[in-house]
Amino acid sequence: MPYHETVNIKQNTMKQLYVQPVIYRFSLYLSAIIAMICLPSGVLGQGKYIQNCESGISSAKNNNLSQSVNYFTEAIQQKQRNSTAYCLRAYSYFLLKDQQKGIQDATAAISMDNNNPWPYFVRGLIYADQKNDDQAIADLTQAIVFEKEE
Repeated sequence: MPYHETVNIKQNTMKQLYVQPVIYRFSLYLSAIIAMICLPSGVLGQGKYIQNCESGISSAKNNNLSQSVNYFTEAIQQKQRNSTAYCLRAYSYFLLKDQQKGIQDATAAISMDNNNPWPYFVRGLIYADQKNDDQAIADLTQAIVFEKEE
């Protein structure tokens, strides 16, 4: 078997065994992220922030990704030092294939909360999509480490 076919098989196997189930799992956790991180802020009067995060998630689920980015941008403007909205917007950028902005937002989220697994996960997905395997493995491994600690 030619080398390039072997590499393609290995990459496809990695995606099937690791990346695709993780992507599915991440999508299931989007609502949980809002509940765990955003809702306590809402108790302190951040209702508009929560509303924008929830609207962003709803827009993303309906495949209206540009609108999703707009909602998360509004949430960031309302609460600039919250890694959740940055992480969610990074994921929307990933789905829009705007990898540079996705990496910037995921990195910003990591700088705000470097123990949160989700920004590492999103950035790892983007790196994997770019075929930047070393950085993808590093970020996805870090996400797993932090998720196990939670």
